[in-house]
Amino acid sequence: MGTPFQISVNKVCLKHDEDLNFYCSLHDEILCRNCVKMGHQKCSPQISVSEIATKSKTSVSANLESNFKIMTENLKIALDHQRHTLSNMGEKEAEARKQIHNIRIRFNKKLDELEKHLLKTYTEKREPIVSTIKENIVTLEKKEKEIVLIITNTTKIKEFGSDIDYFLAARQVTQKLLDEEDTITATFEKLRGVNAYFTLNSDIEQFVSKLNKIGDVFVEEIPCSINMKSLIGEKKSTEKERQDTPIPEVKKVHVDKDEKGTPGDEGDIFKLKFVLKTKFEMTKGFLKKDLRICNGTIMKDQIVFTDRENKRFIITTLTGEHLNNMEVTGRPWGIAKIDESRLVVVTFPYVGSGYIEILDIMNNKVEKPISIGGLCRGIAYYEGLIYVVVYGKGISIVDLEGDVKTEIPIN
Repeated sequence: MGTPFQISVNKVCLKHDEDLNFYCSLHDEILCRNCVKMGHQKCSPQISVSEIATKSKTSVSANLESNFKIMTENLKIALDHQRHTLSNMGEKEAEARKQIHNIRIRFNKKLDELEKHLLKTYTEKREPIVSTIKENIVTLEKKEKEIVLIITNTTKIKEFGSDIDYFLAARQVTQKLLDEEDTITATFEKLRGVNAYFTLNSDIEQFVSKLNKIGDVFVEEIPCSINMKSLIGEKKSTEKERQDTPIPEVKKVHVDKDEKGTPGDEGDIFKLKFVLKTKFEMTKGFLKKDLRICNGTIMKDQIVFTDRENKRFIITTLTGEHLNNMEVTGRPWGIAKIDESRLVVVTFPYVGSGYIEILDIMNNKVEKPISIGGLCRGIAYYEGLIYVVVYGKGISIVDLEGDVKTEIPIN
C-alpha cells in the first residue's frame, strides 16, 4: 500500500527558492521569476497567481467537487464490479458441481438401463435350459421312486420268502433293471451342465481406460466493459513533455484582394477575415450530459462532429438537422476525411498508448484500428497517407493498412 497523499501548500519555488508569483496557462504551471526566464519567455503573457486564483476560485471549487464525485463514482463502479466478479466465481464453481452431478445421474441412468437389458437377455437365454433340467429332474425322481420300491420289495422277499421265491424274484427284478437301463441311459444323455458368464463390452473398457478427466477448467481474465468517467481538467505534463512542447509561433501571410492568403513577409495571419456561413443550435438528438464538440468534417451532404466526453459522433445535415449518433470505444478528438463515401480517421488521446481508427460512417462500424504508441494530438489525411501528430515524438505518417512509412521528429 502506497504512502497516503499529504496536501502540501508550497508557495516557494523548490528550484530557485523564490516566491511562486506567476501562472503559465500554456503549460498549466506555477512559476517563479527565474522559471519564467529559463523556460517560459515565449509563452503567452504570464498571469499573477493571485489574479488567477481570484478569477478561478468558483470554477476551481466546482471542478474539484465534480472531480471528487466522479472519482468516488468511478471507484464504486470498479469495486462493485470486482466484488460481483468474486461472487460470480463462486457461482461458477457451484454451476460446475451441478454439471458434474448431472453427468453422474446420466451415467447411472444409462448403466441401470444397460444392466436391466443384460439381465433380461440372461433370463431369456436360460429359460429353455431351465425347462429341460426340470423335465430331467421329474423323470429321474420318478425312476428313483420306482427303483426304491423294487429294492424294498426284493428285500422283503429275501427276508421272509423261501429261497425259491427269492431266486425267482431276483431273476424278475434283474430283467426289470435291464429293461430300465435303456430309459435311464437316454435320460443321462439329455443331461447338460450350464456355463453362465458375462463379458464386458470392449468399448466400455476402452472408454474407462482412456477417461482420465471429466472435462477441462478454464479460468481467464477478460477485459471489462466498464466506462470510467473522465475528470475535469488536463493531466499535468512532465518536465520532458513541457520541454518538448513546441511553442506556437505566429506565421505571416500576404492577403490579396480576394482575401486569399499566400506565404510572404507582409501582413499578419490574425488580419485574415472569416465570414460566418451558417450556424445552428444543438437540440434534440444532440443534448447529452457533458457534451463536448472537439472537431468536425463534411462528408457529402452531412456534417460529422466528435463528442469527446460521450464517446460518439454526431451526424447532421448541412443545415444542422440531427441524423444519427455513432458510439465509439474511446474519446474522439481529431477527425479527418478520407473520401466522400464512408471513411474518416479519428484520434483517441490516451496517454502512452494512443491509437487511431478508420470508421465506416455509412455502415456505422469500425473498419480498422491502428496503434500509434503515443499521445495523439492531431490528424490529417492526404493521398492515401495519414498524418498523426504524436506528442513528444513528432509526426507519424502511416498508410491505410497501419504501416508506418516515416516519422518526422519535431524539436
